[in-house]
Amino acid sequence: MPRYTDLRSSLLASLLCLTGCALVIGATRLSTTLDASREHLLQLQSRQAPSALALRELRAQLAELRLYQLSLVAATGNAADVADCDRRIARTLQGVHRQLALYVASRPGGEEDRRFARVRTELDAFLNLHRQLSAAVHAGDRDRAGQLSTQQALPLRRTLFAHLLELDRINARQASASHATPRAYAAR
Repeated sequence: MPRYTDLRSSLLASLLCLTGCALVIGATRLSTTLDASREHLLQLQSRQAPSALALRELRAQLAELRLYQLSLVAATGNAADVADCDRRIARTLQGVHRQLALYVASRPGGEEDRRFARVRTELDAFLNLHRQLSAAVHAGDRDRAGQLSTQQALPLRRTLFAHLLELDRINARQASASHATPRAYAAR
């Protein structure tokens, strides 16, 4: 005997099954998207933001060091002003080394690491030149200190800053790269 099935209830049951399947597929897809977003945010939080902050703070510390260098040259011959500049320079140099350590702790890789090696070499040369400038000031040789400041330190600092900006751009490009993996970052 033929059995009568209610068409309306069959369609309703089919619709409920399709809706359930769509919800399961949508939830799975949303979960995958959220996992990828979470990974990207972790990468930004653990590596890119700290390294970008360290690079920008390093530039600020170096700009401050340049101002103190100019003050040091101007203070040549005045022991109290030279001592004050020396204290300020020492604090600034501590900040420079702290920012370098924070940036290195963010473990740059690839192109960023190669560019940082060049920046590090230029920074070492700039700091060596600063020591020469400071020695000239402490010897009372304002002309030599002024010459080091304007003819050597200034062009070197400009080159260093240009390469730091380039390094910052590379760092920012890597922040948007989806293939980037999160890296550990040293606690401040």
